[in-house]
Amino acid sequence: MIDDDLIFSLYSNCRPVRGASRSIICDLQLGEYALIPNILFDILNEHKTYTIRELKQKYDDLYNKEIDGYFEFLIERSFGRLLTKSQLKNKMKLDLEWAVPSKINNAILVYDNYSDYDLLDAIIKIEKLGCKVVQLRFYDNYKRNDLKKLLISIENINIQSIEVLIKYNKDYSIPNLEILVREVPRLKSIFLHSSPFNKVIYSTNINNMGNVLFFTNSIQNETHCGLISPDNFRSTLSMFSESVKFNNCLNKKIGISKEGLIKNCPSLKQSYGHIKDDSLEKVIDNQQFKELWYLSKDKVKICQICEFRYICSDCRAYLQNQNDIQSKPLKCGYDPYTGKWSDWTLNDLSNKEIS
Repeated sequence: MIDDDLIFSLYSNCRPVRGASRSIICDLQLGEYALIPNILFDILNEHKTYTIRELKQKYDDLYNKEIDGYFEFLIERSFGRLLTKSQLKNKMKLDLEWAVPSKINNAILVYDNYSDYDLLDAIIKIEKLGCKVVQLRFYDNYKRNDLKKLLISIENINIQSIEVLIKYNKDYSIPNLEILVREVPRLKSIFLHSSPFNKVIYSTNINNMGNVLFFTNSIQNETHCGLISPDNFRSTLSMFSESVKFNNCLNKKIGISKEGLIKNCPSLKQSYGHIKDDSLEKVIDNQQFKELWYLSKDKVKICQICEFRYICSDCRAYLQNQNDIQSKPLKCGYDPYTGKWSDWTLNDLSNKEIS
């Protein structure tokens, strides 16, 4: 039973986000979200100091049953609780400031049979910028012993987490990979594309390191990037707070293409030098290089009125309008005006803009 003399208050870790046709509440502690109607967002946002009684009177007592239902739902989902006015004044606030001390936070390095740069040397240079998370992408065959040697060498530098995307071959058997992830504690995940089967072996480690994923899709180049999907939504404090002010894909990121070119992301066309010849410190001090860091979803067309904008990934490489850097990601089939998903590949621009 709802006490009309109390005020409903969302927990500090639960943040509502308004979209064009509906809203969501993001639980940044549990990593969950729930869809809510926009009228409930307005109630939570504009009338958050009203008692239940005052709120019902605001709507002329015409929607008392609906209002009770809304708050019963929110309480049942543990999104908030009922407070007195004095309790509301003492409520703790959640700090949504996003900051990391390093110049670069994450990196993607691409390597294939024609690459002529020193992969380990490039990783060492990137680590000196404070980078803690590295993803290595191999589109061609790369010997398991060479991969093992490389990963063990990385263990000697201050990289905290390594992801590997590599082409499957018979030498990457499950027993061999299980040995590899034990020998390289900082190996978070290894994705094996072009596999004859799909299989996921989740780590049993408490820190979720050492996952192995086989999938049949063939990944031959950078054009596989940029897919927008609910499967990739992350309702976490880190994702949410970064997305509010920054581009959650490119912020503090550096990419090295298979040719050794320095980029914001290997999928982007613009480059800022070569890893063998140019200083990474000078590249990231270039204001043009850092421009995309600040292109948050609130500045991207269509995304800015989408309820998922702070928990959804972004892509600036493949856009619906390649001549407009603020254009909606090409590989997104969601329409926030209707709240429905469609197949983005049916878009007339899908093949044209990726080529």
